[in-house]
Amino acid sequence: MPIGVITDASMVALGGLIGAALGPRLKDNIKTGLNQFFGFIALAIAITLVIKVNTLAVVALSAILGMLIGTILNMEDHVSNFFSGINKKFFSSSGLDDEKMAQFTTLLVLCCTSGTGIFGSMNEGLSGDSSVIITKAILDFFTVMIFATLLGSFTAIIAIPQIIILLVCFFAARLIMPLITPEMLANFSAVGGILELAIAFRILKLSSIKAVNIIPALILVFPLTSLWGIIF
Repeated sequence: MPIGVITDASMVALGGLIGAALGPRLKDNIKTGLNQFFGFIALAIAITLVIKVNTLAVVALSAILGMLIGTILNMEDHVSNFFSGINKKFFSSSGLDDEKMAQFTTLLVLCCTSGTGIFGSMNEGLSGDSSVIITKAILDFFTVMIFATLLGSFTAIIAIPQIIILLVCFFAARLIMPLITPEMLANFSAVGGILELAIAFRILKLSSIKAVNIIPALILVFPLTSLWGIIF
């Protein structure tokens, strides 16, 4: 039973609704300050993940190739357009402009494709240990709530793609985890850290890198780590 995965998605939905309710009651400077502060939290998370790297060359190559593939496929624009269409059709009152939609996309990546979430759901599927994914659920609750004070109730919809992605990881764990080595996990965490780093800089408005375009790197890191071990 994917208790941790269900808990995480529930916390995302709840955080979105509570944040949307609190938004009108908070001053703009408080909402902006909370949003920027989370950028620093994301930066701290990124550092803790990157330092787990096993083979820096593999991580760098995975990130470069992943970013190249994501850019060629124009992944972030497709994701943004998809959710923008949903927003206009069902949440027209939320009025997300281009800047807010970029923030929403950043939050979407953070909740759905973080190394912690993917590893946590896979770990729960294999061992039944839900501690990692439940810890993420607590962080996601406050993260989504902070963003929802700015973006509104539309943020709660993130729970839908999130639970789909994490359930796939949960049920695929028995097939995938026996093939994953400690080196792969270490490099995977490092690539996840780079993704988090891109998110952090974007939240802090220090960079305009499209984080969604880096996602293919999370997949590439596994075969590249294996290939590196065979060659070297």
